[in-house]
Amino acid sequence: MNYVVKLLVSKKKDRSNNESNYISKKLCITRSFFLPYIFNMNPELLLKINGLVSKYEYPFLGLLISSILINQLTEFEFRGTLLIITCSILAVAYFFSAFGDVHNMPSIKKPGIDPKWHFLVPFSKKLVAISSAISCMGILFYSLQWPGAINQLIAGGSALMICIVIMLYLRHKNEDLIRQSLLIRAIALVTLLGYAGYFAS
Repeated sequence: MNYVVKLLVSKKKDRSNNESNYISKKLCITRSFFLPYIFNMNPELLLKINGLVSKYEYPFLGLLISSILINQLTEFEFRGTLLIITCSILAVAYFFSAFGDVHNMPSIKKPGIDPKWHFLVPFSKKLVAISSAISCMGILFYSLQWPGAINQLIAGGSALMICIVIMLYLRHKNEDLIRQSLLIRAIALVTLLGYAGYFAS
């Protein structure tokens, strides 16, 4: 009787192990097939991009605003090309910076929020990075009067406003959770998008 029980238990364990192995293999295949190529990039490169964006946050914003003003207010021959280069570089940098933050939570002893809401920190950082990239392309498309600008302005602006609400909440709980420059970038981009949307309507 004991032998039969042990045999049934061992078969059940083997079956569960096989099922878990199948599920893990299926997940690996799904991830390798569907996830974009950026997840296979060198992590050090993503960290460097994220570090550069964090370090030069305000110069990047100044460069973007300067390019917009040059395109709108001057007769510079290559103003469109300058805006294309600036917005494209910033969009790429912002997008890849979303995947360069390896820490889900800052290394602080008292984060100030319930552990079940800790996911808001990496979520808001990634969302503001990706929506910043969309916003840069929306500004580019609007400034050069390319089709599809309004859709990008709405998508980028809506996501950024969600990010601003989340980041204000997190900074209210603890200022160390979200850096101030990230919040200022989101507010600046929403202002630029609102300006573009106002004159587009």
